[in-house]
Amino acid sequence: MLLHNARPTRIVMWYGGRQWDGASEIRPGRKGGTEQGPGIYCTNHYLAARKYAKEEGQVRKLELEPRLLLESAALPLQTVEKFVRENTPKRAHKPLLDGLRKASSESDLSKRNLIGEAPHCPAESILNLCVEAELAHGARGLALATLFIVNGIDASLQRINGDEVWGVIFNPACIKSSTPADPDHVDAEHYQLPDPLLSLEQGS
Repeated sequence: MLLHNARPTRIVMWYGGRQWDGASEIRPGRKGGTEQGPGIYCTNHYLAARKYAKEEGQVRKLELEPRLLLESAALPLQTVEKFVRENTPKRAHKPLLDGLRKASSESDLSKRNLIGEAPHCPAESILNLCVEAELAHGARGLALATLFIVNGIDASLQRINGDEVWGVIFNPACIKSSTPADPDHVDAEHYQLPDPLLSLEQGS
């Protein structure tokens, strides 16, 4: 879903995963484990987060203030082409570059936050292409997250099905609070947090 010039405010999500001690950080993902890209995954559904936490993990409530969302931004085509040449194997260059140029020429970017100089392409294009080519894990995944961060893009939000929204946090600095959730003290009325996409659409 495209958020036209949406200005993110404070977004509340659930995180379910490994035990989290100290400052949050992005860790290199494993092959096949970064379906939505590199970063910290979260959801607005408590039960989904609890499932991902499993027995040895934990659930936390996160409050985020991202500068820009991936789906509302467009990056310079030259920037993402340079990223491909410097961070992906040579065999992948042609399909990735062709895909980026196609996205640049065919996308309506009139309502996007345009970063840098034209021509542009949708910011999620480089992410989607790298995920499809299985090039969004390990060190390449960290490089991809860094590409977004240095261009002011801190997170991605996507509606997965129905009213569930998944978030991927590229920049841990946008996490303003992280509170462990005690299962005995999470009320059923908070199992589903407010839909952040709906809130952003109403506020844009």
